[in-house]
Amino acid sequence: MQHQNPSSSGDAIKERAAQYVRMSTDEQDYSPFNQEKAIAAYALAHNIMVVRKYADEGRSGLNLDSRPGFKEMLRDVQAGQTHYSIILVYDVSRWGRFQDVDEGAYYEQICKKAGVRVIFCAEDFKDDGSLASTLLKAMDRVEAAKYSLRLSTRVFAGQCNLGSRGFWQGAPAGYGLRRALFDASGSPRTILAAGERKFIQSDRVILHPGPADEVEIVRRIFRSFALDGKGEIAIAKELNDEGRVNQFGRPWSRGTISHILSNEKYMGNNIYNRTSHKLKGKCVKNPPEMWIRSANAFEAVVDPILFDAVQRKMGELTYRKSNQRMLDDLRSLLASKGRLTSKLIDDAELLPCSGSYHQRFGSLLKAYELIGYQPKIKVAAIAARLEARTKRRRILSDIFADLERSGLDVRFDWGKRAYVVNSKLTVAIYLLRRLRGKRGPPQWTIRQRRKSNTKLVIGVRTDAANDSVHDYLLLRPAGLSARLRNSDVNVEDLGATSIETIADLTRTLRDATTAA
Repeated sequence: MQHQNPSSSGDAIKERAAQYVRMSTDEQDYSPFNQEKAIAAYALAHNIMVVRKYADEGRSGLNLDSRPGFKEMLRDVQAGQTHYSIILVYDVSRWGRFQDVDEGAYYEQICKKAGVRVIFCAEDFKDDGSLASTLLKAMDRVEAAKYSLRLSTRVFAGQCNLGSRGFWQGAPAGYGLRRALFDASGSPRTILAAGERKFIQSDRVILHPGPADEVEIVRRIFRSFALDGKGEIAIAKELNDEGRVNQFGRPWSRGTISHILSNEKYMGNNIYNRTSHKLKGKCVKNPPEMWIRSANAFEAVVDPILFDAVQRKMGELTYRKSNQRMLDDLRSLLASKGRLTSKLIDDAELLPCSGSYHQRFGSLLKAYELIGYQPKIKVAAIAARLEARTKRRRILSDIFADLERSGLDVRFDWGKRAYVVNSKLTVAIYLLRRLRGKRGPPQWTIRQRRKSNTKLVIGVRTDAANDSVHDYLLLRPAGLSARLRNSDVNVEDLGATSIETIADLTRTLRDATTAA
């Protein structure tokens, strides 16, 4: 049987089109299948052939940062690399729920200027450029933006309510604690392992003391600090000398010890809303009066009297120091060492940690400026490095979240200095930044600082702006270390296999773990 062209009248195809589909995690009714089905029906009725697909599954429509499909579509349109004159989208909300409603119109205008029309298939208005359709489209954009705002408000109110009732919200439990799962009636179900999530919406999570050896180490940390007069650095060194590691399998540091000593969850208090991160905005630290606190929400690991003693001592070490005293301490360290770094500050027993300087003065560089210290590395270079580090953490965090949602367990093994997938496959993961200012085709480089004993190397190539994923490269580590240890190497010369989507990467890793 011969297939006919998808035309309502049997005539030749008039126009070619691309389709864009997007589904966020909270909108199952807008599944890609349903969107594609509606777009196909529209195309058939209007004598259009769909020749290209762009998709963002499980992505927020608030901005472009985490929408590689949408960004690829815009790049193709602006570069003139299209074989279509129409982009078909289910409705205005699938195009985006931009909080600045003009932003969605701006991206649509980019397409129109390049000769590509954007058509919303399921909207009531006739997208003919008339004043009436323009007004209706603008109203739909406003409604799409308001939906995200209303949803954010409802979700936040619900989370605050659960937090006030002592239920744990999302984050890892922490060393010495575990997440206990309870059903809606309050009956215990199980203890969740790292990376596991509840699968029934009405279930609730409450923190619970972890293994006895971890609980004893937590109590020992508090006793050592409050009763034995030991500082965070000394405690960390003592634990590391004994070969003990933290919850991530890594050596203890001043920061990890300080985090335990200052966290109220160890005396049974559930704290929520320490930070706010709404509508994909920047993470904001909230003042203590905005915190949602539920006292005695779960079994304490540390006696409240001991916890309070630790807080008083920590307050005397840092919070009661004046700005001038903190700066004088910093000058003394500079005179002693001849230079300053965050590591030197954190390793200095009598100084507040580098994070305290950042919190007190706005940034470590500002504290340096106040004592007249100019690092050899230019401030702009430091800022660029911090920005690159922030982007790296965000990109990798998004990747790990996607892998976890797909059912893979990815953990970092400090001993192997590698990631372990499903407790079987060891992989190294590198973020490959795209080179700028280079003529010819795009180039990425990779630098490996240590020999890899992993079975697979995953290179995450960034886009032109180095702020989202371009694709993934699979590299065999055999013979790789010698080539990458001391110089940058063009990854195109390494015989890598390219994988375009996180879904394809997930399938590849799952197959590899099955074969391992």
